[in-house]
This record gives sequence, C-alpha cells and structure tokens, in this order.
Amino acid sequence: MFNHSCVPNTTRNTAGDSVMIFAIEDIRAGDEITVEYCPKDFSLAKRTEACKQFGFKCTCRLCEFQRNTTAENIQLRGQLMNEFMEEIIPQLQRSLINGLETVRLFLDMLNATYAADSPYQFERSKSCTFLV
Repeated sequence: MFNHSCVPNTTRNTAGDSVMIFAIEDIRAGDEITVEYCPKDFSLAKRTEACKQFGFKCTCRLCEFQRNTTAENIQLRGQLMNEFMEEIIPQLQRSLINGLETVRLFLDMLNATYAADSPYQFERSKSCTFLV
C-alpha cells in the first residue's frame, strides 16, 4: 500500500501493463512509502481538489508549507518568476558573467520571501558566487 505525498519518496514508471516503483531517497524500515497522486506543480487549490476526489486532505510538508504562506509572498514569488523569465534569462543569453550576478541577486530576493529557517530557500552555488 502506498500513500500520497506531493513530495514523495518514490517515483513510478510504467512498462506495458506493469508499474515499477523506485525509491528516490533512502527509505528506512518502518518509513511510509509515498507516491504522488497528482503533480506537485499543480497549484495548492488544484492539488487539494484532486486529493478530495481520492477522499482525503493532503497534509504533506509542501501543502502545509503553502497553506501557511501569505498570499502576499505567493504573489511576490510569481512576480519574481515572471521577471526572471522576461529579464534575467535574456541577460544570461547575452552575457554569462553579468547574468550570473543577476541570478544571484534574484535568488536573494526570492529567498527573502521565505522564513530564514525554511527548508525551501534556494542555495546559491559557490561557483556562481566565485564567477561574479
């Protein structure tokens, strides 16, 4: 029996009429084995609705984190991602060194929308910091 998590510890693949489950992290004896019933890139509302069809409310760490995130931070992250796609990606295409500095600044702004102890903060690569 597998339970759902939006951040599962397994992945599943199909081959014909067979389903294969592979661990994507270490699973100790007694740990719950989880699969995703719906894609984690769905919005919280869409994942909640999908899980409701299976008869449960998801309480995985991603859903709980997103339920406790302010609408203001969600909106700010969306704006930052739009800016990244519209402004930073073209900068990277023109100049890698200047683009990496811009990515570093972008990650700082994005991280500011998370609590300091949040496991969801992005780590800046030492190589990016070294290059700029």
